[in-house]
Amino acid sequence: MKKVRFAIIGMGNRGTRYAQSQTLFPDQMEVTAIADPRRIRLDSANKFLHLPEDRLFDSADALLAQPKLADVMVIATQDQQHREHAIAAMEAGYDLLLEKPIAATLEDIVAVAETAKRLGRRVLVCHVLRYTVFYKEVRRLINEGYIGTVQ
Repeated sequence: MKKVRFAIIGMGNRGTRYAQSQTLFPDQMEVTAIADPRRIRLDSANKFLHLPEDRLFDSADALLAQPKLADVMVIATQDQQHREHAIAAMEAGYDLLLEKPIAATLEDIVAVAETAKRLGRRVLVCHVLRYTVFYKEVRRLINEGYIGTVQ
């Protein structure tokens, strides 16, 4: 099995969680570069990633200006930045793991979708809330016929 290489933009809570997955699945994934404007976040993540200094970037732009460093780009930035970062990453050749929401407006969502289609990129939207108690209950109510069915 080929190890999948990830680069991550945004090292807040979500980005750090994705990076920590490397410690759980070291034979399956490798984080090769990270970007965040807060140096303390880069240093904190690098305590377990052990990346060379030239793979720590102070902005998405700086990371995306490099030759392609991974197979997949994780976009874990602020919601309002998703469109810009997602489109730039896809144009740089990356498939995406895109933290929810896809973007802040319907227009931005459409732009991300159209870019993915035009470039033939894969975009996986990480929407982990579907497993919370609230959404499980919504699914149960739908499946009991209140609205329709969910597969």
